[in-house]
Amino acid sequence: MTRGEARAGRAIAWVWLLGAVPGGAWAQQPAGTAPTAAATAMTEVEAAELAGVANHRVERGDTLELLAAEYYGDRRHKIYIMIENRLDHARELKPGERLRIPVSNEVVVTMGETLASLATRYLGDERRAKYLAEFNGLGPDGTVAVGMTITIPLRVTYRAARRESLAAIAAGLFADSKKAQLLKDYNFLRRDTLDKGEAIVVPIYLRVHPSKRRPPD
Repeated sequence: MTRGEARAGRAIAWVWLLGAVPGGAWAQQPAGTAPTAAATAMTEVEAAELAGVANHRVERGDTLELLAAEYYGDRRHKIYIMIENRLDHARELKPGERLRIPVSNEVVVTMGETLASLATRYLGDERRAKYLAEFNGLGPDGTVAVGMTITIPLRVTYRAARRESLAAIAAGLFADSKKAQLLKDYNFLRRDTLDKGEAIVVPIYLRVHPSKRRPPD
């Protein structure tokens, strides 16, 4: 068995494809202060958590397909890695190259937090709380308790290369054009097309392989 086969064989994931994307914000240093190396490292970690990405250093033998199998349990999900890294076609990876891998992550609810506040922090808008509740199997009331672990679904940002319909985008990302309604609702759109250069957040209800998931905050 080759190294690649062994790695792919270990990739077991639970996949719920309904659809998720967006990014976090970099923590800012006070004006006129130079961050220390430790402070900079912490900033990068915090930013990655908010953005829902893992920074992966490419090793010899890595391919987009193998990384998708390792993180998501399915080689076909390489499309999400390609979108995150703005790759318009699959290509060979170079050892030492760094990639951003979209991931789900877990957070532990603290005092005063609600699904709405978590949705604001991690998904960019409190109105997305209902998607957070759905992904975690919670009821419509969306009640959470201190100490509860909530999984934040992975998400990527899709940017239209030309005028595109949401149905075509959904068909390409999920093999299901009916998920166009999810993209429309999640992004609070009133139309069914994107103009060239326009971007949307794509929610992907997919759980990352446990060995690749960051520990709860």
